[in-house]
Amino acid sequence: MQMRRVWAVLLMCVLLPSYGFEWQGRLSHITREFDSADASRRRDLLRMLTGYGADEVRALLLTPSRTRT
Repeated sequence: MQMRRVWAVLLMCVLLPSYGFEWQGRLSHITREFDSADASRRRDLLRMLTGYGADEVRALLLTPSRTRT
């Protein structure tokens, strides 16, 4: 019984930090995908951006696209 508790605590110590993990390159990946010609994909990307703060996405939304003319 004691060993089961130890394993449960160890498992929690490993899993809990991963719930708050945010991949740092995700926003830059979304930036590159914004040049997609698929309108539904761009709409999905905008929905993803709602999870970020305004300061983080301001430059992304206000910078003109590099590939479109």
